[in-house]
Amino acid sequence: LIVDTASGEEVGEIEAASRLYSPTWSPNGEILAYVQDRANPSETEWRGVIYFSTSDGLCHSEPLDLGFIVKSIAWSPDGEQLAFTTPVPGKIYFLDLTTGKGKILFDSYQGRCQD
Repeated sequence: LIVDTASGEEVGEIEAASRLYSPTWSPNGEILAYVQDRANPSETEWRGVIYFSTSDGLCHSEPLDLGFIVKSIAWSPDGEQLAFTTPVPGKIYFLDLTTGKGKILFDSYQGRCQD
């Protein structure tokens, strides 16, 4: 259920067959990115994949399955990138939404930024 926090009015709904977490609004407030647990048909364990929804809940994306578990996400100020973490400790990744390319942004075990 999507509720306008200012008015308390219901503005949309997301049907979920599994757990939803880490919701974050795009900088312009028009797109909600969130993580949902999803079972890979060829695997026995669940993993978090990224979905996008319009603010009214009427339009949902196909899953953005990066091939590994996503734990938490955050938008860049310009709304063109997502930063995210995985269960691998000490690493932060980013995904450029305009190109679909990503990389490790920071690896605390190496103590430096990644090229």
